[in-house]
Amino acid sequence: MTTTQINDNRQHKRYNISWDVDAVIDGKVIQSTARDISSNGIFINTPVELHAGKDACVVLSLPRDNGIKPVKLHGKSIRTEPNGVAIEFQGLSPYFKDFFEKSISELLLLSGGLS
Repeated sequence: MTTTQINDNRQHKRYNISWDVDAVIDGKVIQSTARDISSNGIFINTPVELHAGKDACVVLSLPRDNGIKPVKLHGKSIRTEPNGVAIEFQGLSPYFKDFFEKSISELLLLSGGLS
């Protein structure tokens, strides 16, 4: 897995990734890969035509104390492109965002994708 940290003017660190992801967006089931992720959102690669402003549920696998566990995150599609959709996570507490950021970093270190 190739992963790099993207440094831009965003509030949250964003990482280029290629992780499997399952999602339901506007009632459409998507099984694909993610292009990038932050504690604020995710970009999912998909040829499925989607629209901004739609409810989304995303399932990722993150490291936990006793192994890798699936985590379900809710949000909205905020941007679409011909090859995918950007999802902004909603309802995450500052504590969970911190945990999520640490989990992403830990998973990237474990996979050798972040140095």
